Amino acid sequence: MSDNKVIFILDDEKNITNMLKELIVKKIPNVDVYIFNRCADMLEHHMIENSNLFIIDIELNAELKGNEIAAKLFKNEFNIPYLFMSGKNYKYECFEKYDYTYDFILKPFDTDKLANRIKVLLKVSETYKRHQREQKMLQLSLKELFDYTNIYMLILDSEMNVKSCSYKLGKDLGYKSEEEMIGLNWKQFLKEKDSHKIDLVHKNVVEDSDKYQKFLREVTNKIVTKSGSTINVKWFNSRIRNGHIYTFSIGIPYNRKVTATDDIESIRSYWKHVLDKDETTLKALMLYKGY
Repeated sequence: MSDNKVIFILDDEKNITNMLKELIVKKIPNVDVYIFNRCADMLEHHMIENSNLFIIDIELNAELKGNEIAAKLFKNEFNIPYLFMSGKNYKYECFEKYDYTYDFILKPFDTDKLANRIKVLLKVSETYKRHQREQKMLQLSLKELFDYTNIYMLILDSEMNVKSCSYKLGKDLGYKSEEEMIGLNWKQFLKEKDSHKIDLVHKNVVEDSDKYQKFLREVTNKIVTKSGSTINVKWFNSRIRNGHIYTFSIGIPYNRKVTATDDIESIRSYWKHVLDKDETTLKALMLYKGY
């Protein structure tokens, strides 16, 4: 695959897209430029997944305006810069409700200024792409951590419903797969005497309460399997803000008759120095799990 940067241009005026392509290829090295006059053609193009920058006219003769098309792209994880253009002088407030990185240029534009803005946005895009590559590597390491070890992973929503869990946790509780646990309320897996304590922990984690101290971050309790047997688990709890608020926990199952100190200290160190300090790691797991 070519290392060239990929630029998509969308404008319903062919003379504009042709002119822009010619300009960009002339002034910016190592780029592949694709031009479109219909939004549908752009969205169906096989190179869209490799795009580094979208240049979109706002006043399209289409159902959606250019900034609304960008919002849909961003929602589908096209987290790259957008350069908007229009013959109308749009105020930047028009874009503030969207989270994507953008710039705006007024038609007719100075070709040198346009080229410089595109160069800057391509540098921003490369930073994003590098971050995405790092996120994927992180997701793979997390996948190995939870799929190939005895460590439990659990994500609960604000109502204590299971949003995700590791295969090992689902299997040990008596389910064929972790998917069978999605949507179940976690309280059904707790003994009655532990239910209030875990409910308090969950509430304080979600609310980020002042009571959320170390003794609440680390909790030991029994969980009840489908067959009625119990498993002792040492849990480490944290909070994820990813559009919604979730409680994220990793746990170590252990037999009280067998020393689990080394495993617990190892996870405690990992939690303290990596997970609980760097929310990027937790959010990467959420992305891996499809949130």
